[in-house]
Amino acid sequence: MKSWITNTKQNKIHRLKCLRCNCYIISNGDNHVLVDTSIKMEKRILLKSLSLLKIPKLNAIVLTHVHTDHVANVEQLRKQFHCPVIVSEKESYYLEQGFCSIPKGTTKLTKVSTDFLGRREITFQRFEACQSALRINDKFSLKEFGIDAFIISTPGHTEGSISIIVENNIAIVGDTMVRKINGNIYPPFANRADLLKVTWERLHKTKCKIFLPSHGKEITRDSVAWNYKKHFK
Repeated sequence: MKSWITNTKQNKIHRLKCLRCNCYIISNGDNHVLVDTSIKMEKRILLKSLSLLKIPKLNAIVLTHVHTDHVANVEQLRKQFHCPVIVSEKESYYLEQGFCSIPKGTTKLTKVSTDFLGRREITFQRFEACQSALRINDKFSLKEFGIDAFIISTPGHTEGSISIIVENNIAIVGDTMVRKINGNIYPPFANRADLLKVTWERLHKTKCKIFLPSHGKEITRDSVAWNYKKHFK
């Protein structure tokens, strides 16, 4: 498993072995916060990753947004670890309903596919609902869960998307950025693409040097700056 350590060496971040969605665990001593839960069929992989890291408990689960590939295991994990689930107020409705809408495409290909699928109710849009969650707005500290980090609102991919800023050093950004092979990090899907410019500016102002997306490898600060000029200048 790939891991990162913050400048103070107090917080460590591991990327778990899930394939469909990058799930991360932020650890500070005996305190652990899980970010996203992947799809249902990867629950066993996720739990095995936690076991390999010798993590017996979770202080909290944070959801970057409510799409099935990020939240399908959240209710089962909440019950198993008896921990709170943290989600944006703007995403909580979907979490409680156990259903998410298909996001809008931002490229010719994804626009065609989402326009087609958007007229249908697809099985993968459904997941086990979670009725018990801590709803947050901007901004929220994770210090009460033993982690030196805070959550900020980063709308764009969805209106309620959030990111976790760990010591202003490493940011876990969900689908706000997606690392592709060609170096492009602009998300292929975004319900509020008009908000991405301001969101990227806000993330850049955190002074984070590493940005960890839910899809693809880590993103450098220089890459964020280059992509910002490419897409918004």
